[in-house]
Amino acid sequence: MREYGIKPSELVGRKRGRSPAPPRYLNPETGQTWTGRGPRPQWLDGKNSKEFLIVRPESARR
Repeated sequence: MREYGIKPSELVGRKRGRSPAPPRYLNPETGQTWTGRGPRPQWLDGKNSKEFLIVRPESARR
């Protein structure tokens, strides 16, 4: 590696999987958030998730 000027970080592949997602839902009572990925949180059980959507400005949606 020294002979060719290669750094160890150049040999390691990129992480696979999804990138972190911004929260999409907010519990106004506790401040808890949910990205919409993974299991549905208990605070949303039996409720319409659309009521808890975090509204983002039009410019931040892209």
